[in-house]
Amino acid sequence: MRYLSTRSSTSSFDAPPSAWTSAAALNSASTKPADLDPVVDPSRDDALQDEALTHDLPRVAGPIPVAGFFIVVVEAAERLAYYGASSTFFNLIAYPAQTAAQLAQVQAGTLALQPGAFDQGTAVANGLINFFTLACYLSPIGAAIVADHTWGKYRAVVIYSLVYLCGWILLTVSAVPSSHAADGTPVFGRAALPLFVLAILVIGFGAGIKSLISVMVADNVPREPYIHVRHNGQREVIDPDLTVSRVYVWFYWSINIGSVVGMLACTTLERSAFWKAYLVPACSMVVAIAVFVMGRRRYHAPATPDGSVIMNSVRCIAYAAQRRRRYRKQSIITSSGSQRECEQRVWPDRLVDDLKRTLKACSIFPIMIIYWLAYSQQTSNLISSAAQMERPVWLNNDVVPLLDPVLLCLLLPVFDRVIYPWLARRRIRFSPLRRMALGIALGGISMLSASAIQARVYHAPPYFNHPLVDSDGQPATGTPNHVSIWWQLIPYFLIACSEILASASALEFAYVASPDALKCLVAALALLPSAAASLINLVISPLARDPHLTIIYGVYGGLAITASCVFWVLFRHLDAEHAQMQHGATTTNSNKSSQVDLSIGISPDSDLSIS
Repeated sequence: MRYLSTRSSTSSFDAPPSAWTSAAALNSASTKPADLDPVVDPSRDDALQDEALTHDLPRVAGPIPVAGFFIVVVEAAERLAYYGASSTFFNLIAYPAQTAAQLAQVQAGTLALQPGAFDQGTAVANGLINFFTLACYLSPIGAAIVADHTWGKYRAVVIYSLVYLCGWILLTVSAVPSSHAADGTPVFGRAALPLFVLAILVIGFGAGIKSLISVMVADNVPREPYIHVRHNGQREVIDPDLTVSRVYVWFYWSINIGSVVGMLACTTLERSAFWKAYLVPACSMVVAIAVFVMGRRRYHAPATPDGSVIMNSVRCIAYAAQRRRRYRKQSIITSSGSQRECEQRVWPDRLVDDLKRTLKACSIFPIMIIYWLAYSQQTSNLISSAAQMERPVWLNNDVVPLLDPVLLCLLLPVFDRVIYPWLARRRIRFSPLRRMALGIALGGISMLSASAIQARVYHAPPYFNHPLVDSDGQPATGTPNHVSIWWQLIPYFLIACSEILASASALEFAYVASPDALKCLVAALALLPSAAASLINLVISPLARDPHLTIIYGVYGGLAITASCVFWVLFRHLDAEHAQMQHGATTTNSNKSSQVDLSIGISPDSDLSIS
């Protein structure tokens, strides 16, 4: 039976088998996505589906389901909270609160306002920030396991969001001064810093919703392709795979809108009091949870988790590790081994296929650690560099990272509406793997530019390679080194471009290349490279001090460019496999239990080793 393929021109992997629908099935009422948000399309004609097999109709992305907007609100609020508050953490931890005399100089225009509270220094600030990032990117694994194993996505999102809210309330309390000095300078007690650490732990645990939201928003895209007749009579195929790609582009755009709002609000409010800044994330999460619950009747409701997928996966992997064999289907291996060993093989045949696809999908993630090492500098060392450069009085050093989400909001529509279509019209394949390789390289180039700018700072008066420190080793109260802050536009522009190519494409890849039963887990594993990068930064954070920042930027830049080349050498065969599949006819036999896995280009009867 010939199948109607739903391939994306911007994806290097076909949709999973459940997203492939035969012409006969398309004409059946039972295959319409009744359990999904209905696509409002009065011109839809299901009787025309057979024409898609014989006519070369154009394939276009469909509308984003209404349910997707309810779901995106939670992720936008989570990113608003995460980026808004974390952009103030460096100042909160590293610098002391400015005295009344210093504030008088600020009002006179002779000194830049430098918010602060705990006065723990640059190394401690970078260490706690990386610890916070590590917690936020590890917790999605636990959330994914709970969602896939027991609770389901909806219930898990609600519970983790409530925990997330509690964390922001704790953070707000930790930022309230315990008293004030005689001149009005706020004083923070001994309990402030431990309470802050407890708050970021709770927030990190609640951040597990990230992997669930990124899967839920794509789950609500109808799986069946159909023909849409436009007003001018032109027929086109609404392609689910293209729709998923569009969903992730605008999903990424929306969370950067949240980031811009959060960073603007929090960095503005920190100028008067940090606790006011942290009320913004708490209030945004209250609104997000309410909106998410309001849309519960619109969400696609998959089968209730029975706990078998995760546990059977663990049993299957543990059995293979114990026996030191490559994975085989139960139907193949039950003829060998003792009766007791046969009883241990309780996993279904389909699970072995899913594990193969999962391993294939996850194989690209480790090398992304190098990229996230470079990317994470914008929330730590680049903020420190901004404090050492000349800037307007109204511009805090921790407002500068706002350039990244602002540039993303401007550039994402350009990539989606101009660059990608321009490449497609010229038949230039720009698949996710190619985009990721280029994105990693751009991340490295951005760090090399940051290294050059930092070298310029170290060669500028008045403090040269020890900015903001006077000859006695005390914090300086004068002006920063004479280098304009606007030089940082260069690395931030390159970082924004790299994020569109590498990070947004990784989200799409994690969803499309993973099996339905393990999508949340793969989405969580896709976040592990960022967590690993934070752990590495945590270890080397004592070295992140003047005058060594040029070396750190340069090393990260060189590693990222090298990683880009290694990435393409290791995984270009996956891109080539997909190129062959795009030009070939795909057939299947529904009466056989062994089918070709179209998402990763391997047969389920083959072993699980990754070439």
